[in-house]
Amino acid sequence: MTSCPPDRAACFRETPKRSPDRTTGGPCAAPGGGSTIGRRPCGAVRHTDRTERGPRRTLVIPSSAASPPAPVCAMMPRMTFKVGCQLQPQATSVAALRDAWRRADAMGADSIWIWDHFFPLFGDMEATHFEGWTLLSAMAADTEHAMLGTMVTGNSYRNPELLADMARTLDHLSGGRMYLAVGAGWFEKDYDEYGYEFGTVAGRLRRLEADLPRMKKRLAALNPPPVGPMPLLIGGSGRTITLRLVAEHADAWNCFGPPENVAELSAILDDWCAKVGRDPSEIERTVSIGPDDVEDVGRYVDLGVDHLVVGTGDPFDLGPLERLIAQRDALD
Repeated sequence: MTSCPPDRAACFRETPKRSPDRTTGGPCAAPGGGSTIGRRPCGAVRHTDRTERGPRRTLVIPSSAASPPAPVCAMMPRMTFKVGCQLQPQATSVAALRDAWRRADAMGADSIWIWDHFFPLFGDMEATHFEGWTLLSAMAADTEHAMLGTMVTGNSYRNPELLADMARTLDHLSGGRMYLAVGAGWFEKDYDEYGYEFGTVAGRLRRLEADLPRMKKRLAALNPPPVGPMPLLIGGSGRTITLRLVAEHADAWNCFGPPENVAELSAILDDWCAKVGRDPSEIERTVSIGPDDVEDVGRYVDLGVDHLVVGTGDPFDLGPLERLIAQRDALD
């Protein structure tokens, strides 16, 4: 991606153009066992609710006539609906980013995300840009309520054992509010400029498949372990490999809207869950959307989506996040 396309929503899509098995982010359990990250039992997923708001009820929203057919997961008992934002660390300053994530946290966002790239993804390709995991350290110290993460980490950029340790340490800094979110990687400029081997899509996916157990093994060995559940999120839309890895390993999964895309991919993920013996309702389904797609969240909730994340760049207009929060709270 070298410039922002005419369709603004596409600015938030981190999908390559080279392969039918694509992974965002650039996004030790046996199949069916879920994650063993931290100290929670396999398959367990924590859903953070701010104590001052109290627990939220499961959503039941009438389907609209235009909604696509619901996947199997939409017919199962669902987890609490959540909303968040992804702050784009390009063409901005650290001061502006810190102000934005503090405001999002104070507004009641359930999650705040950054991306894991080294250069702007669109617009002015020579604009300012900041590294994501370093920013997460400041975000962990500056916020109190929201879950935090990268949407998603490029697996190729860091040794998997190191990545596990980084996430565990940030989980302590944040008081147990971290996601460990990974994908196979896709943005070729990151690889070329920083000396990583870009290789092929298939090769990056094979590396992700090999590295996921290594991350889990290191997390199990670290002293101290994570203080929170630290859900493992895998981002991507690849039908044959990525979604299988989600079914085998992930506590959460991220893809992109619109609802038709989510319905298709969710149905495929349900099929993979059946093949590997996994309960599909164990997997938190997160969807990244643009600021022009925040109205009528029922279009997504009807499909079994648990978590919507809206992207925004400097000057970090949080109006779309505010509209998501209002809809979430109206449905409690």
